[in-house]
Amino acid sequence: MRLHALSFLFVSLLTVHPLAAFASGGASTEKKEDPCLAAPLEDEEAEKEAKKSCPQGPQYVTLGMITVPVLVAGKLTQYVDIVPVLEAPDYVSSINVKKYLPLLRDAYISGLYGAFSSGQALAGGVVDIDLLRSRLEKANERVLPAGLVSHTLLHSVNQRKN
Repeated sequence: MRLHALSFLFVSLLTVHPLAAFASGGASTEKKEDPCLAAPLEDEEAEKEAKKSCPQGPQYVTLGMITVPVLVAGKLTQYVDIVPVLEAPDYVSSINVKKYLPLLRDAYISGLYGAFSSGQALAGGVVDIDLLRSRLEKANERVLPAGLVSHTLLHSVNQRKN
């Protein structure tokens, strides 16, 4: 157990420390321009060739787990873990969605906390998925520009008793 913790700490330090990349002849810290976001080229053939490697079709942005405490009569009874996924119509939209993630997480937590505290989201002790999705979509409308997200999906929903 102790050896595992020390090796984890050592690996963590190597991956976090800024000089670790240079110790092994690592890559430069310069940001490379994303060819999928670059301005259109004058030559149509060059433009098509440059965009071939770009992701096509809808793109999915996962927000990571959001944990919402459920209070009943002022007492913590359970936690609900939710992993929302947003469907963006294209690659550029997915990049733009990522810029709003901190605001979205805040709006999601606020909306979901209200739904669980009022008891609306727990129908018979089971999470009402449709209500959760509608709360998330309302938060999307408040935070995101119109058309940036086409669907709100739930990757997972998990209830944990306290």
